[in-house]
Amino acid sequence: SQLVRENHELAITFGTRGAMQQNALKFGWGLLMESRYDDLRKCLLGDDNNTTRSSFRQLLVSLVMAMDTDDEGSLASQQERWEKAFPISTTPVTRVSFTGKIPKRSSRNIRAEIVEKGSLVLESVLQAGKVSHATQHWLVYQKWNHRLLEEQRVAFEGGRRDTDPYVDWYGHELKFLDEVVIPLTKRLRDCDELVGAGEELLEYAKMNREEWSRRGAAVVKEWREKANQDQQ
Repeated sequence: SQLVRENHELAITFGTRGAMQQNALKFGWGLLMESRYDDLRKCLLGDDNNTTRSSFRQLLVSLVMAMDTDDEGSLASQQERWEKAFPISTTPVTRVSFTGKIPKRSSRNIRAEIVEKGSLVLESVLQAGKVSHATQHWLVYQKWNHRLLEEQRVAFEGGRRDTDPYVDWYGHELKFLDEVVIPLTKRLRDCDELVGAGEELLEYAKMNREEWSRRGAAVVKEWREKANQDQQ
């Protein structure tokens, strides 16, 4: 990540994986443990004991770290977990329900399976929010795609990026759609908890991918020309 390349203090403190996410976890958890948030903890945790806190923190860490969609290893691991929890079948797969509670007399394996499924669904929903621009209408996708590219251009010109992003942005976006957005929306499509929303997100992602594959190179060229004109 950029923090690692710049030897930023967060990367020094938290290492090479998810430095921003780990910093957010440390800061947020510290706030939550303050006495002024006793009522909030009681609402979130019910019985605020060490066991409950540990389980909640484990879930929170999993969710926040899942937001590091730039970590290819993390994405691959999540996909493997999803395929294990929700194996492909010719019959509908039973999903975890957030409206119910885990039966108190459930075996440890059943409880762990339900928690894992719930965690995976929540991770996917959070990731979908992060890449939501790519799962909406083409004009929305292009608006935020362009702004991200401009951020990267400014970083390059300011010496905070090694290569000009305009050179490989067309391929970068194809890879992003193929390896992040479409697999993610396929998972959401197959999740009964989202009742059709995932199907819509997947269709938009596929349409944007098709449109970008046809027009993306020309769009990037047009944006580059505009950026050059604005600098004159």
